[in-house]
Formats: sequence, structure tokens, C-alpha cells
Amino acid sequence: MLRKANHMASRLVSALSVIVLNLALLVPAQAQVSVEVGDSHLHNGALRVKSARTPGSPSTPADTTVKLTPKAPTGYTVSLVFGLDPSIDQPTRPPGTAFDVIIPVKERDQDISIKLTATGENPLPSISSPAKIHVDSKAPEPHSPVVERYPGGSGTIRIPLDENDLDTTSVRSDAFRVIAEITHQDGTPGLTPVFAEGQPLVQTGNQSILLNFSNLNPGNYWIVIDKLKDVVGNTMTPRDPSFISSSEKAVHMQFTVPGGKLHGEQVEYPSFLRPKDKQSEFDPGDRVDTRVVQLYYFRDARLVAEYINRNIQDLNQSGYDAAQRVAEQARMKADQTIDDRRFQETKAVEAATRTREIQHQLDQTKESLDLANQDQAALAIQKVQLENAIQLTSGDTAANLTTSISKTEAEIVKSSAAIRTSLQRIGELEIELEKAKLGVIGGVANAAATKALVEADLKAERANQVILVDQKGDLQNKLVAMKSLQANYAVNGTETVSVATEITDLGAQLAPGQLPKQLQDQQVKEIDDRNKIVTAEASELRAAQEQFRREVAAGIADRNSYAKGDIHSIDPVTQVTISVVGTSRLQLRGPIKGVNKICRMVHQLDSPVGQVKIGIHTIQVNGEHGDRMDFVYERINQEVAHSRFLVNTSSQLLRRAVQEVAAEVALEADQGYLPEGCPPELSVGVVNINGTIQTTADQRDRRYVYAFFGSDFI
Repeated sequence: MLRKANHMASRLVSALSVIVLNLALLVPAQAQVSVEVGDSHLHNGALRVKSARTPGSPSTPADTTVKLTPKAPTGYTVSLVFGLDPSIDQPTRPPGTAFDVIIPVKERDQDISIKLTATGENPLPSISSPAKIHVDSKAPEPHSPVVERYPGGSGTIRIPLDENDLDTTSVRSDAFRVIAEITHQDGTPGLTPVFAEGQPLVQTGNQSILLNFSNLNPGNYWIVIDKLKDVVGNTMTPRDPSFISSSEKAVHMQFTVPGGKLHGEQVEYPSFLRPKDKQSEFDPGDRVDTRVVQLYYFRDARLVAEYINRNIQDLNQSGYDAAQRVAEQARMKADQTIDDRRFQETKAVEAATRTREIQHQLDQTKESLDLANQDQAALAIQKVQLENAIQLTSGDTAANLTTSISKTEAEIVKSSAAIRTSLQRIGELEIELEKAKLGVIGGVANAAATKALVEADLKAERANQVILVDQKGDLQNKLVAMKSLQANYAVNGTETVSVATEITDLGAQLAPGQLPKQLQDQQVKEIDDRNKIVTAEASELRAAQEQFRREVAAGIADRNSYAKGDIHSIDPVTQVTISVVGTSRLQLRGPIKGVNKICRMVHQLDSPVGQVKIGIHTIQVNGEHGDRMDFVYERINQEVAHSRFLVNTSSQLLRRAVQEVAAEVALEADQGYLPEGCPPELSVGVVNINGTIQTTADQRDRRYVYAFFGSDFI
């Protein structure tokens, strides 16, 4: 009945395609908001949606689009906030409008909040509590089966799952196939199916599946699982009908059903075995005795017993093999967790490096923007200075500088023509002066007056020529200055445009959606990678602990090796029953003659290998080729140094361990701890105001001795 109710509840949840989740507003408290999430399932406090898949690659997740419809009272507008970051502006829409939220494939979880803004003057926005949306891209993943076998041969197989999001409607009998490994009469291995009774049962909050069997014999098994799906529809890949092959697509796991330990047959010996050939003769060697033989050097009692009696049997071989297999799986899992942790550490280092690079790039961009703004201000000042200089030089604005240059060039040409005319006039006056001196002009009587007039004109013309040359020089200097100012003004304009473009580009890089957003995303990724390292380290620790437990269990697993003695055998050794105890003991029961022979064989097999203890002080290496001896010496020196290092390190570790334990024991003794076997009078003392018992120093020291050495050594 309970199974049917669970089945109906699961079908009801799967039929819901829209989840309405009420969200609490931080302010104001009187406004109530909710959000509808399409094609989702509320599970473990998060809205689960199925991950999108890459086209052409159904097993590769892609960015997932989720449709959200916020609901709010009238008089408000709504927008979405991702990760409780109100600084990211989202478009505001009326309540009831659907939002398409794209969750990247690298982020499986996304916190979504509703930003509620009242319409009218001075709107005060309010942010609701976050709703976590979880993108599920992984189908149910089973772990190693847990087997329990009951008296009579019945048993159960429990299959743990990695998550508790199992869709119980997908749990059917055809989703599980159990195969037993068998051995045919001709000795060839084979496989045979084993069928469960009834339907599989879902247990432990949808996180494990139980299969019941009426006959579950000890041995090795395979289980193949497929067709399971979770609440959002992620389904395991269908299996290949060929079962265990290289093209197997379903999840298949090997496990062992341990059987009860087999017991060797008890051989009942009389006090003396009857002689084989002489019926009436008494032989003390036929007396039955029991002994235990200890191995000291050859620490493999099972192999020694097989050397003695080849008829030995391992009554718990299947349990021993199962323990070894589980230990090997634990070792492989521990190694895998180490590799995963190292991989996560590498990713975290790369993420941190990338974060520092983006941070450095952001700082450089800000510094470049500051320098560009300074350059722009300097160029603006320089432009004003150039315009003032142009105004002073040309008497006009910078816009009319080209016209002023053209006018100045025309004036220079005009000045050059005036200078040439003046030179020509000076030449003519010099000729007239010569003629006046000769009396050709004005006659001889008026020669002196004419000469004076011509000299006065010549002097005036020469003075005019000097003025014209100076004017031309001033015009040329003015032209050079104006052209220089024109070139500088053009360079200033080009640099101003270039700096303005640079400022625009740098400002675009510093926009909220560029470098700051990249830095924020990378910091989130770095934190996520660090958290993954913590998770990986925890998984590694648990795997190492599980490996230790499994290896200890495998180490103490006993094959229960036993060789039954044959009291009718003619061989005294075969008449002895041999039982292997642990790894270094043999229990022998049989005639004293055979027991003595076995003891002698064991002592011969267990003889120690020759050993020599050497204290090395000096090593001298001789050879014909000295250049070849250096390598030999270095090798020997390395080995000796390594041995000394190991000895010193071991001594330091032992000393440190003793000191730490002694300090802990001393602290416990100082606090009044009474170890086992310690006399009660060592705890009697004076009660302080705070309720503690204050004992004497002698009592404390004696408690320390009892706690550190134990009562057996005092």
C-alpha cells in the first residue's frame, strides 16, 4: 500500500510542469511576490530543471534557458536579480511578464531574486529572498551494491544512488539484470541470469533500490542497470543486449556474494595410532599430540602448509577474494580521488592565475585611462596656448591661419619686388651722381648743387632699401612662425583625436559588462574551484580512510586453510591434520612421529637469511680508471647518506611522537585525569572555589607515571 502511495505521489509531481514558489520580500513586508518556473520540479529546496544538450552530442550539456514569470501586486514593476547583486540593471516589466533566463553550462546553480519597484514618484526598490535554480544534467548514478545473505540462501542487493532525485516510476524489474558467474562441468566459465522476486523497492528517501532474491548463492556476480531516470527526465543510456562487451553502454558492476565459512571435518584420533605392519608392537611415535608451530622469517603459513601437505583446502577462499577485491577497489578509488584533487588544484591554480591576469589588466587599463585623461587635459591647455600664439602672431584666429599665411607670402613677394625696384633706383642714382660730378647734368657751374641733390636722393633711397629689407625679414620670420604654429596646431589636433579615441576604448573596456564583469566572473570561478578543492580533499580523506579500513579487513581476512589428516595413511606426515592460523602459525594434530617431521621441515624452511650489521665509517674505492670511480663513489655516498637520513629522521619522529604523547598525558594528569589501574588516593585533594580538585605535585607526577607507562610496568 505504501509503495502504491509513493508511486502515485511521484506521478503527481512528475505531471506538474510549472512550479509556483512564494518569495519573501526584504522590504516592504506588505507586498507578496511569487515566481512561476516552467518545466521544473521543486526538490531539496531548489527548482530543478533539465539541462539542455548540445546538438549532435546528446551526452554534452549546453546552456539552458529557463522561463520565469514573476507575480506581484498592481502598482509595481518587476525585474530579476542574479546572485543578489542589485548593481546589474535588468529590464523592468509589468508583473506576469515572462523572463527567459539563460544559465551557462559551467554554472549548475543560479540564485534568482525578484526586484520590486513601486511606480510613481521616488520609487523604492525591494529585493525578495533568492530562489535557487538547479540545472540537472546527470542521470542517476548507482554505486557499488551492498549484499546481505540470510540463512537458508535468501538475500538482498541494495544499490545506493549518488542523489535522491530518482523518479520512482522508472524503477521496474526490467531495469536490472543480475548475472552469476558459473563454471560448467567441463571446467569452462559461463554466465547465467538470476531473477529477483517481485518488483524493486525504493528506499532511504529515493536514494537506494532494494532487490530481493529467494536463492542467492555465494560467488561472483554482475549487475547491469539502465532505464533509470530522475525527476527532471535525465535517463540512463540503454544497454547493449550483448551484456558484458566492449560496446557496453549501461552501468555494469561486479560484486561478490560471500557465503558462510566452510568448516573442515574434525578428525578423531585415538591416543595411539595402530601400527601398520606390526599389529602388536608398541611404538611411542604413534602417540597423538597437538602442537602449534611459530614462523619467524617465512611469514606465509599458508604456503608452508601447502609445501607440507598438497591436499590443503581454502575453506574461505571466496570471502578472502571478496575482501581483496574490495580492498583493490578502495585503492583504485583512493587513487582516483587523489588524481581528482590534483586536477582540481591545477584548475584552481589556473583560475587564480587568470584572475591575477585580469586584475592586472584592469589595473593597467585604469592607469592608462588616468594617463590618457592627463594627456587630454595637457593637450587642451596646449591648444589654448597655440591659439593665443596664433592670435598674437597673425592677428587672426587659428581657423584663418592658412589665409594669414597666404597674405604674408604675398606681402613677402611684394616686398621682394619693392627691394628690386629700390636697387634699380639706387643704380640709376649712382649713375646720375657720376654724371653730376662730371658736369654732364646741370652744367659745370651747377655741378656741386646737382651732386648734392643726387647724393641726398641716393642716401634716402639706400635708407628706404634698408627698411624694405628689414620689412621682408620680419615678414619671413612671421611666415616661419605661423607655419610652425600651424604644424604644431595640426599635431595637437591629431593627438587630441587619438587620445579621445583611446579614452573611448579604455572606457569601453572598463564598462560594467567588460573587464569588471570578467574579473567578477573569474573571481567566482576561482572561489568555486577552491571550494571544489576542499570537496576533493574531503573525498580524498574519506577514500583514504575507506582504503585503510578495507586493506585492514583484507589483511586480516583468513582463507581458513585446512589439510585433513588421513589416519589410515602410511605416511606419518599425511596422518597429521594441519590448520593455518593467521600468517605465522600452524596448528598440528596427529601422531607425534609426523608432528616431529613437520616441525623439522618448518624449522628448515623458516631458517633466517644471513644478515650482517655494519657500522660504516670510511669507504675506500680502488680501480684502474679514476674517472670511472667518481660515479661509483657518488652512488655509494648517496646510499649511505640516504640511510643516515632515514635513521636520523626516524629518531626525530620517534622523539617528537614521545614528546607529544608525554605532553598530552602530562596535561591530562595535571587536570586530574585518573588513568586505569591508578590508586584512588591520587585523586584526593582540596576542592577549589570553581569546583575543581587541586591535588599535590607528587600526586600529579604519580598520575602521570601511571598514565604514561601503565600500571603493568609500575
